[in-house]
Amino acid sequence: MILQKDMVSRFAYIPRTLSYFDANLKAKHVLEHDVLAAFQQPIVILAPPGMGKTRLMERLGEQDNHRFIRATSFLRQPNELLPATTRLVIDGLDEVASVSDDDPLHQVLYKLLVCGKPPFVISCRDAEWRGATANLGVAEEYELAPCQRNLAPLTSSEALTALTSLFEPERAQAALRRLDEVGLEEFYTNPLLLDFVAAIIETKDEIPETRAALYEQAVGQLRFEHNKRHRDR
Repeated sequence: MILQKDMVSRFAYIPRTLSYFDANLKAKHVLEHDVLAAFQQPIVILAPPGMGKTRLMERLGEQDNHRFIRATSFLRQPNELLPATTRLVIDGLDEVASVSDDDPLHQVLYKLLVCGKPPFVISCRDAEWRGATANLGVAEEYELAPCQRNLAPLTSSEALTALTSLFEPERAQAALRRLDEVGLEEFYTNPLLLDFVAAIIETKDEIPETRAALYEQAVGQLRFEHNKRHRDR
């Protein structure tokens, strides 16, 4: 299978952390390499655009007895029973809405049913996951409510690791320090926005000292929708 690479693939891959609240509403974190073993029920991974969901899902799909597939591609596959020993890693539930007017989760759940209800992990933009209604739909078919895990933002140390895979440590540290100084940490906690920071470093420009100047440089790139399936929405 040929995997489509997104903008953030220019960086060396940074293992990610996922966050959630337990039954006592206590904040918890789980490392990427532990999430599949820790939860056997359906898993829903949520994050805003640009947070690196697809790269994470590709990595999860590389694990033994897991298979990566995009949601739109999954819906086009022939109806056939899938082995219960293989967990599907389904990326981009939100992309289904861009090619169909029907409820995306309903379509994916129906496909899972005709394929024998294999175990699954699915990703979605957080703003497009229908919360309690979606959880109930999964529970009705799988007899287990899905566990929702949010893809945590990059920490400053993770952002530094990403940038130093491209640049000298001093330049990378200087860029992150400048972003902290002007209160624009979100430009390194989101991998897609961090790519914009890398583009400024590549041109040998300094990170602007003011929020207004940085946004002025950023607007030309940030106004574009980088996911092709969402550009017409």
